[in-house]
Amino acid sequence: MVKILKASLLGLATFTVLGCEQFSTQSPKVSEMVANSVGAYRLEQTPVRKSLLFLTDAPHPMNSPRQQEVRDYIVKELQALNLESSVQSFTAPTPNKDAELMLAPPTISKQGFNLTARLKLVEHPSCVVALSSHYDTKDIANFPYVGANDSASSSILLLDLARFLMNVKDSLKLRCDIQLIWFDGEEATLPDWNQGLQQHPAHIVDNTYGSRFFATKLQTCSCSQSVICQTMQDTEVPFLALVLLDMVGYKDLKLTPDQNSHPHLTDLFFEASEFLAKRHLIVGNPQAVVDDHLPLKERGVPVLDIIDFNHLDLWHTPLDRAETVSFDSLEISGKLALFIILSIAEEPAELFASGADACLKNSNSLE
Repeated sequence: MVKILKASLLGLATFTVLGCEQFSTQSPKVSEMVANSVGAYRLEQTPVRKSLLFLTDAPHPMNSPRQQEVRDYIVKELQALNLESSVQSFTAPTPNKDAELMLAPPTISKQGFNLTARLKLVEHPSCVVALSSHYDTKDIANFPYVGANDSASSSILLLDLARFLMNVKDSLKLRCDIQLIWFDGEEATLPDWNQGLQQHPAHIVDNTYGSRFFATKLQTCSCSQSVICQTMQDTEVPFLALVLLDMVGYKDLKLTPDQNSHPHLTDLFFEASEFLAKRHLIVGNPQAVVDDHLPLKERGVPVLDIIDFNHLDLWHTPLDRAETVSFDSLEISGKLALFIILSIAEEPAELFASGADACLKNSNSLE
């Protein structure tokens, strides 16, 4: 079961951040930097609307020409923020839809492209933490599925969070840098999520293609066998945590507690909801959500999935269109993600296993 709240959250106080909102928290638990940053965040609706309309103009499953256009769009938006992006290409065997109907090979190869961008908020980072989304849409035969909530909502939210973090860069005091990741190929190519493994002649996993490939490129740190690292400019940097956003745009947001998320990150998730006075938005019994965070969890990375898996009436239907996305839900999800990611990046020590302190380099001292 997912731990709901830390005991330290009992007895909450209320205060105003930047004179604009009421939040509840136990003040010793939340730093001034995190409180001020979360309090200042406002979704920029004009660029968000523009991005939403572009991403939902047409379907863009993995390996489609339209997906390349979406990727190029995200790259240009990052360039406008003076951010460099990197494309991680991969080729994956996928179930051949014709294999059950004729003499055909069981798999066909498709190419995918993950997109990453480091915000470079820290000159000499001790570690990196990631905010992520998938940006492909499901390929559905009967209608053009554009995935406004399932995948556009989280993909455009990452861009908006990047805009905000770059604007407040000088006020941030972090030990970890923040990396943005847009995973390709989260959606199953067959109609059902587990069909490729359980029913198709290929008997292969048919989902999370991009995140599974990304996880293979991480390595165990030389500083500790219990910490996973990423190579940046020929330098080994601990890849400390990944926060995944998925399906966060529906009105009346109802977020799902996830059993596959790391206990410490789950604690931060609930702390963030209490701080924002939004605890009522986390509803239902914990579920073992299978999503793009799971391959990284299996690799040893602490992960958290922020997902609304309660509103499924429009999911994978023709009605999952741009007009169904709520900017209020996006802003709330953005504030939750900011609280969590900045809390980790400011003081990452709690996530390191015992004896792994050597992985926290002294090159970014905050003294």
